[in-house]
Amino acid sequence: MLIQATVATFFSIFMTDTVLIPAASASVIMLIVCLIFNPIELHRQEINEMKEKMHAIE
Repeated sequence: MLIQATVATFFSIFMTDTVLIPAASASVIMLIVCLIFNPIELHRQEINEMKEKMHAIE
């Protein structure tokens, strides 16, 4: 999540300086992106944990 926060910081600066959108709009966009991709990553972690448990049983 630290890497994600770092990338989000640089990306929001890019959006406000280069694309010329307001900082509030950039914040809303980053919030939506975080809400979409965080559950996907959590689900991926759960799948990996289940795979490890299956290998431990075998």
